[in-house]
Amino acid sequence: MSRRQRIIFWKPAPGHDPWEQPEPSARAIGNTWAEELSQGHTLPQLEPISTREFIDAILRRFPDAQEEDGVVRTKGIEEDSDIEIRWGSQHIEVFAYKLGVPTDTRIMELAEDLELDWFDFRT
Repeated sequence: MSRRQRIIFWKPAPGHDPWEQPEPSARAIGNTWAEELSQGHTLPQLEPISTREFIDAILRRFPDAQEEDGVVRTKGIEEDSDIEIRWGSQHIEVFAYKLGVPTDTRIMELAEDLELDWFDFRT
């Protein structure tokens, strides 16, 4: 059974970067935020982001990408991946059972272009 990778993109509000916070650890803060966002909550520690711009770029960059019922699915570049993307007003969540380097690179470049931080969700 393959393990799913989960990466969340967001933009911390000024003074709220988890990696610049004292204890509890940045990992614990990030995990808490990720869980809250996945439950549909809005967090004052995060800014709204242009999720539609990100999703539209994914649809342009990955020809097989399909958006249906608030989820984008793609096999990535040269079908090297198996990805599902969900989003809210403050985050973009990428679930991958398989994530090839070319596809991963393209997603990370897009997030960087939009000045988003990323967090790899772990427990």
